Amino acid sequence: MGLMFANTTGVKMIDVTDSDIVNNLKNENIERAMSFLSEMRKEGLIGDGYIDPGTAFMNGNLLFLAMESEWTFESAQSAVFTYGLEGEIVTLPMPKDPMSDKYYVSADTYGYMVPAGTKNVQGGVDWILASRIYETDPETKAADYALKTDPSPVYYDKCPGCKYDYISNDKADLTVCPECQTARKQKFKAVYTVEQLDLLDDMLHSDKFERVFDNAMGVDQGIVDIMTSTDNALIDGVTYHDASYTEELNKQYQAIEAFIQPYRDALTKAKAEG
Repeated sequence: MGLMFANTTGVKMIDVTDSDIVNNLKNENIERAMSFLSEMRKEGLIGDGYIDPGTAFMNGNLLFLAMESEWTFESAQSAVFTYGLEGEIVTLPMPKDPMSDKYYVSADTYGYMVPAGTKNVQGGVDWILASRIYETDPETKAADYALKTDPSPVYYDKCPGCKYDYISNDKADLTVCPECQTARKQKFKAVYTVEQLDLLDDMLHSDKFERVFDNAMGVDQGIVDIMTSTDNALIDGVTYHDASYTEELNKQYQAIEAFIQPYRDALTKAKAEG
């Protein structure tokens, strides 16, 4: 959460450029964002660390959950369905920083790897190609869009009472068992509104948002540990455990610089050998 919130300022905590690795942890906008989160925590407005989205909204004490959009949305919506809760689950971007010139949102990338020596290289290649088609082919995307916005209920094949098989009896359209009159049991299906899918697409592809690719978690595991692993961690400690961003940064800044410097040196050497 802390990294995503800081990125709304448009500043990366750690930026990798063509010629340098830039440590922005002392940037005034980063400090402003993290200090804001620290104050929210002290006022009791932020919970304690990770919360399973499948149970997050059960007690009614939570309004927002700052996590990856699609998986969190579907898991939380599943809980609403399973426990018969009232209310609607929606995905929203982080709030726009009122001092920023644009609407910045965190973004990342991912890739696939086919390990050397694998017995089924073609299978890996086919999977990568299928994933690409799923994301880029207009017809495939349109079909997925239609499926996700279809509110039609989905039912189990057999009656929960007498196990009457609707499918083998060619009665898939029935909602009440013709043998015992038991109501057909419905399966959970994530359903998106058109507005919800349009927003998610805008966050990924449109010029309504400026995407920030931060390298804070991708330079060295030592930096990840400083930022997330303890109650005094620079990101998670500030967000979830009452730590002060300024105090912890002053303690850990040189250690972070020490982790970064070998990569700076390697980048300089690579450019010189060019």
